[in-house]
Amino acid sequence: MNRQTGFTLLELLVTLSIIGILTATALPVYNTWQARARGTEAALMIKQIMEGQIMYFLEHDKFFPVDEDDNPIEIYHNTPPDHKDIKELEENLHVLIPTGHFLEYTLISDNNNENGPSFNLTIAGGLEL
Repeated sequence: MNRQTGFTLLELLVTLSIIGILTATALPVYNTWQARARGTEAALMIKQIMEGQIMYFLEHDKFFPVDEDDNPIEIYHNTPPDHKDIKELEENLHVLIPTGHFLEYTLISDNNNENGPSFNLTIAGGLEL
């Protein structure tokens, strides 16, 4: 009796179907946990940036960024860490802005508002590469 070693086609199909079912159930859970992690990181960054803005406002009586046109600062998730907007933000607010973490930042200040200075911060999830 000569018996060949190896797997039958049926055994391979059953194994592949089990792996497929496990993958199909695990991917939505993985995506949910990724979204929660990004939300947590965004909430922490909002808190840190707002604390930096409060300290900047108490020292300078206006919100950062300050320029004559009140141009917003926009930082995308793929912005290099040595970009001038990131460096300026880190120097003035004393906040470390992570890049490459799939979060995008938009900072808008209106220091000439008739109701007093105002500041708007938006943090959004970036695109995955």
